[in-house]
Amino acid sequence: MISFKLEPGNHAALSCWSKRFFQVAFVVAAGVLTFMGVEGYREARSILADHSVVNVPVELEAITEESGRRGRTKHMFEFGYAFEVDGRQYHGAFSTSESNAQKYLGDGVTIDVAYSNADPARFDRLDRLQGMGGAGSLLKRMAIALLGAAFLAFVMHMLLVAKLFVPRKPEPEPEAVAG
Repeated sequence: MISFKLEPGNHAALSCWSKRFFQVAFVVAAGVLTFMGVEGYREARSILADHSVVNVPVELEAITEESGRRGRTKHMFEFGYAFEVDGRQYHGAFSTSESNAQKYLGDGVTIDVAYSNADPARFDRLDRLQGMGGAGSLLKRMAIALLGAAFLAFVMHMLLVAKLFVPRKPEPEPEAVAG
């Protein structure tokens, strides 16, 4: 492990700068996560405000393998679907883990797809849009994302300044006064 021992005064300065840096990093990450969450909410609400629903068949497009923890292999299933509105064909796709893929496997499996009547190119699975379009769901996702970002910033700060990467040099013991 890489380790740089610092004098106590230098370590205190590094700790102060690390705390400031990771606070700024958290604020930036929180801003990005908030923007992405609100944008997804707005997109879902705008599609659901004036939409039509089509029931389309789902087709398995690919299965990919990923190495997980402790050498376990995870399979990701990629599905596709297509529908037509006013003579124009639209294609969509989504991926899911092996445990969630069972409901999409098999013959004749269909899903509901909602599309905006004003712009049919804006579409997604109806259940996903309904999940993203709920205010309670947005608040829950935002709370989890912000708590996760705060925890990550704290852990990164502690890894840097605690005894892992940049430990303090031990302070010299005062010499005993001979009397």
